[in-house]
Amino acid sequence: ILIRKDQIFYTPTLKSGLLNGIYRKILLDLKMIKEKKLFKEDLINADEIYCINSVRGLKRVVL
Repeated sequence: ILIRKDQIFYTPTLKSGLLNGIYRKILLDLKMIKEKKLFKEDLINADEIYCINSVRGLKRVVL
């Protein structure tokens, strides 16, 4: 999962129970995204939400 807020992309920390997927790791290594503890309010207030996957790529999600 990624959220975009104020032109910055965030992904939950691994402590949140998220798998450290290949695509996520690449984006973190390239410093294109940042890790942050995310809450329900972050999803509600996000500019955009994405699901990411090394096979499917980046897919926008609408709540």
